[in-house]
Amino acid sequence: MTDNLATKVAGNAAWQFLGKAGGTIIGLVALGLMTRYLGSAQFGQYTIINTFVTFFAVVADLGLVSVTSQLLNQGRFERQTVMANLFGFRVVTAMILLGLAPLAIWLFPYSAEIKNGALIIVWSFFFVALSQIWVGLLQSVLRSNRLAIAEVLGRAVLLGVVVLAIKLNWGIPGILWSFVISSAAAWLCQVILAWRWGKPKIAFDPAFWKHIWQLSWPFLAIISLNLVYMKTDTLILSLHRSAVEVGYYGAAYKVLDVLVTVPFILAGIILPLLVAAWSGGQKENFWQMVQKWLDGMWLIIWPMVIFGSLFARQIMMLVAGRDFAPAGMPLAILIWAAMAVFLSAYFTNILIAQKQQKKLIPAYLISAIIGLTAYFFWIPAYGMMGAAWGTVLSEGLMTLSSAVLAGRAGWQIRGGKFWRIGAAAAILLLCAELVAGLWPDAGWLTLLALALLSLVYGGLLLQFRAVEIKDYL
Repeated sequence: MTDNLATKVAGNAAWQFLGKAGGTIIGLVALGLMTRYLGSAQFGQYTIINTFVTFFAVVADLGLVSVTSQLLNQGRFERQTVMANLFGFRVVTAMILLGLAPLAIWLFPYSAEIKNGALIIVWSFFFVALSQIWVGLLQSVLRSNRLAIAEVLGRAVLLGVVVLAIKLNWGIPGILWSFVISSAAAWLCQVILAWRWGKPKIAFDPAFWKHIWQLSWPFLAIISLNLVYMKTDTLILSLHRSAVEVGYYGAAYKVLDVLVTVPFILAGIILPLLVAAWSGGQKENFWQMVQKWLDGMWLIIWPMVIFGSLFARQIMMLVAGRDFAPAGMPLAILIWAAMAVFLSAYFTNILIAQKQQKKLIPAYLISAIIGLTAYFFWIPAYGMMGAAWGTVLSEGLMTLSSAVLAGRAGWQIRGGKFWRIGAAAAILLLCAELVAGLWPDAGWLTLLALALLSLVYGGLLLQFRAVEIKDYL
């Protein structure tokens, strides 16, 4: 990797994290307002609406962020040709697949409020689907600073409309419309900021659409199978337990959703470089980047698991309010699923960069079958705790399967810093255990505790030379 390219990648990564951090903070504030306004029962209804439509949105994803990066970085086609056909393909497939959600929900024994809510929230997912093409474009040209602006703007609009909806007492429909407006604002901002590299024109080239489909269908299969064990838990829970319990689980899962965006941000940054290196025959460079990526993942995984396990109750009270303290129980379990998602995202993207994603389909199928079976047995018996453990089981199986496949594709640990990072994390665990046992059960003081522990962790990483800035520049 040249010094100039490395600098651009580092800057791109920094902007991506800044945007996601800013958007996450604003989003968590909005979530806190929503949970406190709606309460556990109505937040449970919101969770059911959002989860049901997410089923169709995940299928409609088609992996088009990765497909966009692949097509643009291959250099085989003109950029505008790629963008116009991708945008046309995206609009048509999103309208068809997302349009099924408001129809299918009437087959389930939900209240009219939940069914009507699906008619609203589906438009939010439509604009999110359109955003995929521009996310892939801006990532491919290493302009994540513009994605960061759109991210923060969209979240700021969300917060503003949520505040308005609460003030005017618009109820669940007002909260749902806030997501539609914010998603539309974020997409429009992306389009404007990416105008230089791609305009929102639609092209219908059957041969090119076929090529897009050939790249997308493995993602469709993988994502659909992944969906079975990522979202079925909440739907099954909604059919066996009260809206209050669904609300607790949904709030904990929101925290999980925030955490698992991190590995996919990293994947979006590194994947174009991995594709370029592998396609160009630069295998040594490819595996060096892969190892540095893994080191970076461990730096995040260990404190995430430690804090999430020991401070789960306090985190949920801070995020959602004291009424959601019971949500800490499933969060303490789901944090292990977050760890598995980090690692499976890492291994699967190694295979994607090598264009071997089709090999993941059997692994996802097995994980989906086992996960779904666990949900059907554990959720009726154990409620939200059974759902949480089923998620850990499913994600753990997927991580193991993808690791085996990546190993067959040439992956192995190449002089990483796992043990140094692990030593720092072990001491952090001891400190966190002590603090968790003595710290007051108070929301905002939790931030102080986590901040102090993070400083300790950072010092330990430097002491053990687990982090050297030059390794990431």
